[in-house]
Amino acid sequence: EFIYTTFDTIEAEKYIKIYSQVSKWESVTHCYYIKILINNWTDEEFEIVDKKTRKVDKILKPQFEYYLFDKKELKFVKSKSNDFNVILDHFEKAEKKPSKFKLREPEKFEFLNDYELDELKKVYSTRYFMDYISRYIKKNLIDVDGFIIKSEKIMIVEIKEKFPIKNKIRPNEQNEWSYGWDTRRLLWYDYISKKLDLDVLYIIKQVASKEDRALLQWDAILLKEFLKGVSWSFSRGGGGGEDTLSVPYLHFDKLNNLLNKF
Repeated sequence: EFIYTTFDTIEAEKYIKIYSQVSKWESVTHCYYIKILINNWTDEEFEIVDKKTRKVDKILKPQFEYYLFDKKELKFVKSKSNDFNVILDHFEKAEKKPSKFKLREPEKFEFLNDYELDELKKVYSTRYFMDYISRYIKKNLIDVDGFIIKSEKIMIVEIKEKFPIKNKIRPNEQNEWSYGWDTRRLLWYDYISKKLDLDVLYIIKQVASKEDRALLQWDAILLKEFLKGVSWSFSRGGGGGEDTLSVPYLHFDKLNNLLNKF
């Protein structure tokens, strides 16, 4: 059984079409919408590990509104419980206290200066739940990056920022380039694509290199097309210790070109 939740700043009613489709899957027992309130955030105490010592600091605490999606009436109802227990109460609580987070160097976050504050708040609010609040339950959570609705067609979206894998001897030969997708994510998306009867769109923000993260273009491919071109006999190590399956770069299209086909 699954519980589905979305975090966003817009009104819940904007998601009725998506939730109506997701809720058709009988294994999805409850659907919630968590509206992120951009203003009136507070702070809360947070224990961290700083140079092998523990100390209490403060982190931002986002503000939310909580909604339940009525699967029969196909509408959202504001929850009487205005906190995360509306979700956490569905799960068995963790028996051990979660480990403390290590403090990271400030310079690792300098790239965030390139983004609008409201967009950063949306990302922070999601990670606040995924990385912090969910530590107190036993179940693992799996996220979906988003949805695109084009010409009444709903597509699930996976977004990555990366550069093509290139032949070291012939780095300029595009027909020898490829893009990878880690197997854990790929198999999860293939599973929910079949269960929800929705296509999955793999979108890549192409950047020049590991050091230069400037946007070059947006590339994209449908999951079903990725699976047609993948080399099943060869995989490479990816981020997070996961195996990665690759598809030739030229199998991808520019995002705008692909979306214009719908």
